[in-house]
Amino acid sequence: MHKIEITLTPDELNRIPAKDQTIVMIDTLRASTTIVTALANGARGVIPFSTRSELEEYYRADPRPDYLLCGERGGRALAGFDLGNSPLSYQPRVVKNRIILLKTTNGTRILEQLPLTNMILIGAMVNSLAVTKRIIDLDRDVFLVCAGTQGAFSLEDFITAGRYSSLLQQEGWQGDDLVIAATRIFKDNQSFDDLINLFLHSRNGQNLLNLGYSEDIKFAGSLDLFSVVPYLKGDKIIL
Repeated sequence: MHKIEITLTPDELNRIPAKDQTIVMIDTLRASTTIVTALANGARGVIPFSTRSELEEYYRADPRPDYLLCGERGGRALAGFDLGNSPLSYQPRVVKNRIILLKTTNGTRILEQLPLTNMILIGAMVNSLAVTKRIIDLDRDVFLVCAGTQGAFSLEDFITAGRYSSLLQQEGWQGDDLVIAATRIFKDNQSFDDLINLFLHSRNGQNLLNLGYSEDIKFAGSLDLFSVVPYLKGDKIIL
């Protein structure tokens, strides 16, 4: 039977073998949720960037009309960009048939540190069931990679990893004590109100609340709004 492993911070990524693994990148508040929402609502792809300067250089080299410049720093939308990192702003009328150039504080940065020789999926609460089914179909060990917050542990990512671990364990998959702990925390708080309460009290949740993004937190805590499975192919995330 296959194994579940969870990495809590970017410092642990060296544990991931170079091949034959499934990786799920989790940045619940908010990059993963935003990427899933954009693609579910008709975007043709998302190209992630670690820094604003890299994104702007890429755009200047090829300023295509179907590009949308999107991103945030510290939760705040980047000035002069088309969109920030609020998933609720990625509506079909805005993103359909567009390519999203996206820079976020944590999620897009961690993607470039993952071994591209593995299958890299983008996971959130909003597409957890669909991604879990894909993990099972791929029939390989899985690493649930928590993006964290500026290199530190993030509660909401760990709880989301617990959701995935719970679904996989129902299919007979196994994990260590960290997986058991994540599963237990999710199961003990799996009602919508309990999940949102935990998200609101997390470091990222508090920051987003102070910035006026309480609805983003509620949206990110909603289970299985979408049945899409984004994955990283080359430099672009597609379905």
